[in-house]
Amino acid sequence: MDNDLREMHRLAVGEDGLRRLLNWLEQRFRGQTALLDHTGAPVPGVRTRTLDMSDEIADGVRRLTEGDKRSAAISAPGHHVRLVTVGGGPRSPILVLTGTPLTGPDDSSVLADALRLIDLRWRLDQAERHQARLRDAEIVIRESVLHLLMIGDLGGARRVGSALAPPLPDIVRVYLVEGPATEREEIALLCEDVLRGHAWVIRCPVYRRHLIVLVPTSESRDAADDMEPLLRRGDGHRNLVIGAGEAVRLRDVPTGYEQAFHALTAARHTTDRYLRFSREGDVASRLQPGGAQWAAALLDPLLRYLPARPQDPDAAELITTLRAWLDFRGGAVRQLKIHRNTLLARLRHVGELLGVCLDRVPTQAQLHLALRLLAGPRLPEPGSPTFPDRPLGFLELLDTPSVRSWSDSFLNGLLQPDNVTLRRTLEAWLTADAQLEPAATAIGVSAPGVRKRLVRVEQMLGRSLLGAPSARYDLFLALAIQERAALSL
Repeated sequence: MDNDLREMHRLAVGEDGLRRLLNWLEQRFRGQTALLDHTGAPVPGVRTRTLDMSDEIADGVRRLTEGDKRSAAISAPGHHVRLVTVGGGPRSPILVLTGTPLTGPDDSSVLADALRLIDLRWRLDQAERHQARLRDAEIVIRESVLHLLMIGDLGGARRVGSALAPPLPDIVRVYLVEGPATEREEIALLCEDVLRGHAWVIRCPVYRRHLIVLVPTSESRDAADDMEPLLRRGDGHRNLVIGAGEAVRLRDVPTGYEQAFHALTAARHTTDRYLRFSREGDVASRLQPGGAQWAAALLDPLLRYLPARPQDPDAAELITTLRAWLDFRGGAVRQLKIHRNTLLARLRHVGELLGVCLDRVPTQAQLHLALRLLAGPRLPEPGSPTFPDRPLGFLELLDTPSVRSWSDSFLNGLLQPDNVTLRRTLEAWLTADAQLEPAATAIGVSAPGVRKRLVRVEQMLGRSLLGAPSARYDLFLALAIQERAALSL
């Protein structure tokens, strides 16, 4: 009997313990088992062989589920069935055991021990399933909050986020933590532990290898203060890479995410595998308020659009779709949680409204800049001393000392004579609308060769080119400012 108890203990605490314990009982009593819930249906998640349920057995199960009895026995020549309520709760499961009759105290003790272990393991499995449901619900809520922040619905994000702790902060620093997709849950738990529950750890809906971490912070706080413990404790994850954005307002999480993405791209090529975003100035900030006036004129047909039917996407939805596509390309379907055909239809509609071809990088760069300008700080009213007398053209916006200074700083080493090959490769790639094969043909190298050069540009500038979000739009603008003849605007 002691050997039987030890074996049942071993089986009960192992993986899939309920099923293994029931299988052992079948062998011990040379019969079949079933574990039914309080409604008489099989307990979810317990994979056992199907038990033939006669009318007599079904009637016995019904009496137990109604609480009339806690056990029953059904005997016939060559046929013995025991029905026993496991545990004492009102929703406790019922064990159905067929096979040889109990022949003595040893059999009774074995069954009693088995019932106690089945009850304990069932309760443990129930608790784990409950925790898993709560965890899944929390993951969905966190993804929903991220979605609302990325589309600019700050009020919605705060309302949905109020269901979880901690409260969404006013100032955050966005981190991107990259590791093997198979280890993402483990890394997420490590992040939550290191950050002591003060941060929002969100599974990225676009990239399965990424975690997005929103850490309450201040503009003066060093980003390394937050992630240094994670870097130390993450040594066991040799492929762990972290990119950090600047401290931003909660409404500017999309900007913080883009910064963290660029930092992550550059961090992959560093020894520390951790990098903070290095700002070389934002061209959009150098174009206000004339830039916003130009942006409003460019996007006017889209801003004024009213759908013909209530169920059709309105201007705000189309603008959100355009921004997500410019940032994430095909990944926008996961970020927006829409079907690919819906995305394509919306983009087609946007192109028709604006009268442009969205496939071209020059068009994408202008639209991306226009959306950033309209999302910027509040503009001066028309008639104020700082408001332009007339709308400026796109070329006029770029033809200022401030913007040229931004271009020099942004391109940095790419302008050096030693890097002319990299620069020409980048120009060919942008001219080919960011397609590797046409760019390779234009400069007479292989597509992998173009990719390798672009990776070197990523390392040099600390920006993502081949991944999304990509710095291709700012690079197009910077190169166009430097040499308009190289790229036709």
